Amino acid sequence: MPSHTVRISAAYFHPSGFYARGDVANKGKVPYYNDAKAEFGELDSYTVADVRIGYRFKGYDNYAFCNNLTDEKYLTMYSSGSRSSLGNFGDPRTFGVGVRYSF
Repeated sequence: MPSHTVRISAAYFHPSGFYARGDVANKGKVPYYNDAKAEFGELDSYTVADVRIGYRFKGYDNYAFCNNLTDEKYLTMYSSGSRSSLGNFGDPRTFGVGVRYSF
């Protein structure tokens, strides 16, 4: 379990349909045991920021986004045994655009 988890979000919606949203999440250090080295360690804390801007009209939602805005490099999981170690890395910076329709 992380030592702490914090998430802050802010959103702006204009009556014309324009909107913007930002999210920042921080996870604290996570302790683990490294079987290969027979010692305890900690995964570093990390902060990830995501942003989205868009425009909604007549059921359509057109938007652009960027996840992991600062391209933070981080491990989400680490596990080790006597013969091997495994780790999962967080997603790199990702840009995109999208269109949704709701009826």
